[in-house]
Amino acid sequence: FRQLQRRVSNLQYIRPFDESYEVIPHKITHGNQIINIGLKHTSSPHVVYMGNSTMVEPNWLNMALALIQQNENLGLVGFKLLKPTGVIEHAGIYFAEGAPHHMNRGVGESSHSLTLIDDVDGHKLVGWALVLIRRKAIPRKGLEEGYYHGFRGYDDLDNCRQMVKNGWDIAYCGFGVATHYALATRGEYNEKVAKEYEENRVRFIKRWGEVKKDASPPNCV
Repeated sequence: FRQLQRRVSNLQYIRPFDESYEVIPHKITHGNQIINIGLKHTSSPHVVYMGNSTMVEPNWLNMALALIQQNENLGLVGFKLLKPTGVIEHAGIYFAEGAPHHMNRGVGESSHSLTLIDDVDGHKLVGWALVLIRRKAIPRKGLEEGYYHGFRGYDDLDNCRQMVKNGWDIAYCGFGVATHYALATRGEYNEKVAKEYEENRVRFIKRWGEVKKDASPPNCV
């Protein structure tokens, strides 16, 4: 996937399929700032944030869009993400021993039925590599910028907690599937990335408190 990105830009890749898009030049490459740029240039009541690290399967959006249209209090829908090997990487997020974990990570995708849930666990968390957002669930000023290192962990969980705090529900839709090439967005894991991840963790705890709940995640794939 990284080799494909080097040979062909995202625009070159999608242009043969659809030309109904607008290119917005900017220097920002990560975090809530880049999501806010997209939100400012769209008017749809529902917006998809899709990281450049995801490749979706056919009809991935249909069920999630129907779900959010039928539930007025639903602010965010997360999707099933697979590793390039085909096993599950993300099917919602839960906390155990004070740290976030992906539900059913490493489980074979084809061995589970697909279900919908509206409460991933007591914290209602999904990763933001690929999400469907209700515009009304985002504050007018946009998502918070500058508190976290973008795309280094915990910033997307904070977005979820803020939504729930503001009265919105969050759902996970196992009917929408994409393959996630994580390093395509974050880059190689190194000392700088590890340092920024730890700083994000500390900032999350400072804001929300230590999560001590040792959750038993439901089978939600």
